Amino acid sequence: MRLSLVFAALLLVGCDEADPMVTQVGYFKSSVNDRIFTARLSSDASEEDARIFGESRPHTAGQMTAVYIYENEAVIPAAGDRGIAFGTEGVNGCPCT
Repeated sequence: MRLSLVFAALLLVGCDEADPMVTQVGYFKSSVNDRIFTARLSSDASEEDARIFGESRPHTAGQMTAVYIYENEAVIPAAGDRGIAFGTEGVNGCPCT
């Protein structure tokens, strides 16, 4: 049950509107401020867009932050009711496809 609650935290962030070239799909933050982000790269985005997105994610000094960026049509890990689910439907009703 605790594991499901931890991964359910991925639903809390939703889509990131700040950079239309890279759209945030999932987010996890542990109790010690380790963070994992998943994001979708648009078909016309550059490597520079991905780098800027990754570098702009929040982080805590001394803790782990990981950003996984997937191609536009890839199946991306996001939160589900039973741990990790894999889908392209987005989170919190955001049209992340």
